[in-house]
Amino acid sequence: MKKRGTTVFAGLFLYVVFLAATIPAAFVNLVLAHYGGRNLQVANAQGTLWNGSGSLYGLEDIRWNIDVPELLLGHVRVQIVSNIATRPMEIFISPTRLEMKHIALVLPAALLSDLTPVLKSMAPGGRLSINTENFSVSDSFLGNLDLGWMDAASGLSRVAPVGSYLIHIAGRGHQLGLQLDTQTGPLFLAGKGNWSSSAGLNFIGTASSKNEQLSGLLNLIGKPAASGAYLIRIGGNS
Repeated sequence: MKKRGTTVFAGLFLYVVFLAATIPAAFVNLVLAHYGGRNLQVANAQGTLWNGSGSLYGLEDIRWNIDVPELLLGHVRVQIVSNIATRPMEIFISPTRLEMKHIALVLPAALLSDLTPVLKSMAPGGRLSINTENFSVSDSFLGNLDLGWMDAASGLSRVAPVGSYLIHIAGRGHQLGLQLDTQTGPLFLAGKGNWSSSAGLNFIGTASSKNEQLSGLLNLIGKPAASGAYLIRIGGNS
């Protein structure tokens, strides 16, 4: 009787493994919807959840592979090959560490609206870019990460786009250094700051524009300064 029970259990286990191994690639959209909202979807998904392909906003040909043995250890290791990356992108997630290598992604700025109600009210448009050769987060920050907002637009402004911007993030042990620069556009933004888990975000910058149609947006972004620019201050004595 005991032997028969063991056989039944083994059969059920193998059946579950078979079902898990054959989960269709389209299932990845349920995962993306949970973490990235409805604005992030893989089109024409083929293969399985663990080894699939499709199209993801700006990435006409994307293939991914999830290391199943790592899942058994409580880790997630994903390798992504795309048409815009010269090398396979790698993402590793564990309970104590996040690491990204050779990342080159372009995503819809509408993703920002899924983060907070404030950003949703802005109705952000344009494209987001994420680039890094090696960036990791554990008990400290290591590496550099560039976040771009290209052809940025907002429902709060009739001017579109208002510009293209780049935030450079530098890992400095227990702190992140931040630098904001304007690439192009009528709305000029610049500033520097830092973030840490103990002190939070501290940022000082300026916003300015010669386009009178952006005066309303400037008043929302910062406070008028004697120089004619608008002061942006987050954290510290703000």
